Amino acid sequence: MMQTAAVQKISEQNSPYKAMLDRAYMIGYTDAMNQERSHRRAARERRERKKYFAMQKLNGVALLIFTAVAIKILEGDATIAFITVPLGLSMLLSKEMLIINKYYWKCEEKAERGGAVMRFVIQGLKYDTDKMKKIANVKKWYKTNSLLVKAIYGNKEVGTTYDCELWRSEKGNWLLTHTEDYNTKVGHAITEEEAKSLLMRYAPDIYETEFEKIPEA
Repeated sequence: MMQTAAVQKISEQNSPYKAMLDRAYMIGYTDAMNQERSHRRAARERRERKKYFAMQKLNGVALLIFTAVAIKILEGDATIAFITVPLGLSMLLSKEMLIINKYYWKCEEKAERGGAVMRFVIQGLKYDTDKMKKIANVKKWYKTNSLLVKAIYGNKEVGTTYDCELWRSEKGNWLLTHTEDYNTKVGHAITEEEAKSLLMRYAPDIYETEFEKIPEA
């Protein structure tokens, strides 16, 4: 209590110091408010994306039910199933946005403007895309761990190919990022060799700019 009173007395006597404290308080308050707004915005985006994928899955289920009913009405003619079953399963299981609506275009516009800054801590290192250089857009296949998908495909190895962004830090470390369900940002640290392999396959011109000339056939 005595220490607090002393600090208060010094603050009252030293107006520049008091002004500095007030300024620091306002900066901290503004930063806290900005973080709160950011958290609310992120939560709202997650709810919107979750709602979108729930609707997409319901449409997939509805299409499969429609197929079963149609086959029964057509007395066993399953021709329609060649189209509707793959489409229904895609909507039910896919992590890609397949239904074009207002939210779909909103996400497309956001992607064109540039995505949000992503930060990951991987094996004791912080990867901050705001401080990294985006090298290229590539693709990578990831194995799925969904029990439902495995059951449908008879325990076969099933996965999804994601559109990914390849980043490099100033220290030469590589990061591969993509977006999964409900706007979940995923990042994986990869080796330079894997980065070279992805660039050679999906962005050979950038590979030659960043590394070396690819030999002619």
